[in-house]
Amino acid sequence: MNFIARQGDIWIEAIKELPKSLKAKKDNVIAMGDSTNLAHRLIKGKVLIDKEENIYLDVPTKTQIIHDHGKGRGHKSIPLSKGKYKIIRQRETTMGDMTRIVQD
Repeated sequence: MNFIARQGDIWIEAIKELPKSLKAKKDNVIAMGDSTNLAHRLIKGKVLIDKEENIYLDVPTKTQIIHDHGKGRGHKSIPLSKGKYKIIRQRETTMGDMTRIVQD
């Protein structure tokens, strides 16, 4: 249950339970890299989103998150065990108290 990983601009953290009222995405894209326009994609399972656009994963069997590659770019795949996960888009401070999503 202490699983934590990072792939570019996304943070992956194991959680005990999924929140209620989530909607499944059809394309299994977790996030698009802002500078590369390459997708972080869940191979097996469901990518779920709540009303505030928080992202969760429901993984019924061992799988992985891949980062689509283009011209030598991309990140290593992240193996995931069966479980439930929360995805957090990484943010960075730009000036003072201003933040933005990390450019991947």
